[in-house]
Amino acid sequence: MLNQPDEIMAAFRGTALDGMDVDPVPDCDVLAVQWPDPSDVLTGWRAARDVMAVTGRRPVAVSDNYELGFPEVEPAALARIETAAFSLDPWPGMYGRESDEPVETVNLETVSQLLGFWRTGPEWNPDALARELLPGIPASITWNGLNRHLLDQIWDDPARLAQLSHPGGKETSGALNWYIPDHVYLALLPTTSAWSPMTWLDYFGEDNHQVLAACLQQWHQAWGAELVASWGTMLQFVSTRRPRFGPEAWNLARQQLALGGSLQIPQISLAWDLAHTNAWFLHDRP
Repeated sequence: MLNQPDEIMAAFRGTALDGMDVDPVPDCDVLAVQWPDPSDVLTGWRAARDVMAVTGRRPVAVSDNYELGFPEVEPAALARIETAAFSLDPWPGMYGRESDEPVETVNLETVSQLLGFWRTGPEWNPDALARELLPGIPASITWNGLNRHLLDQIWDDPARLAQLSHPGGKETSGALNWYIPDHVYLALLPTTSAWSPMTWLDYFGEDNHQVLAACLQQWHQAWGAELVASWGTMLQFVSTRRPRFGPEAWNLARQQLALGGSLQIPQISLAWDLAHTNAWFLHDRP
C-alpha cells in the first residue's frame, strides 16, 4: 500500500486525476484528493479505482466526512470487520424494521399507480395492464402483498413484461438518481476490500460497521457492487451485474429498502429499477 502523497500522485499520472494534489488527512491513515466536478463523481472514482492495485487504497467520494476527519482503525478492528463480512447474516435485523400497512382501497387507480413506475410519455398508460390484473387481487391485502402479487403475475409473462417495457416510458423511475453535493473529495482508504470501506465512514441508516460489511460483501459477491460515494445519509454504488426482474430483483429491492428507509418507492418499482440500471442509490435520514 502506498502511503506517501507523491507516490499516489505518480500512480495517477495519465488518468483523470493527473496533477491533482493528494493530501494526508490528520490523525488517520486516509489520504484525500479534491475532485473538481461534483456532477461527475464517477469519472474521478473510476480513475482512482483503476489504479487501486498499485496504490493499495480504495477510493470513496465524500464531502463532510473529509472535513470532519476519519477514525484511526486498528488492524484488529479491521480483522473483525472482515470476519463479520463473511459470517454475519445482516438481514433478519434489517427486515425487522419493515412495516406493512393494509391497502385501504384496491381499485384501478391504486394498481395503475404501482404499475406506472413513475413513467412519462404520451404513449405510456398502465391502465390496460391494471384492468387485466385487478380481478385477481384479493379485496383485503397489505401493500407488500399487493406489490408481490403484481410482480408474481408479471415477471415470467412475456406479454405483460412487454407492456411494462413500452417505448413510451422511461427505463427507470428516477428514484435511484444520484445526489450531487457542493464539493467532493476522494478519500483514499487504507484497504482494497469492497466491503470494509464503511469502517471509516458513517451512514445514518446503519451504524454497525460489521452489519454494513456483511451487506456490502453479499452485494459485491452477487452483483459486483462497489461503494462509490458516502454522503452521511446517502450511499451510492455501481454494480457489474443486474438481477432479473422477478424474485431476485424483488429480494434485492427488499434489502435496499431495509437499509434505505427514505427511498419512498414501492418495492415492485425498485425491483424494476434495479433490473434496469447499474447505479444504486440508498437514502436514510432522520
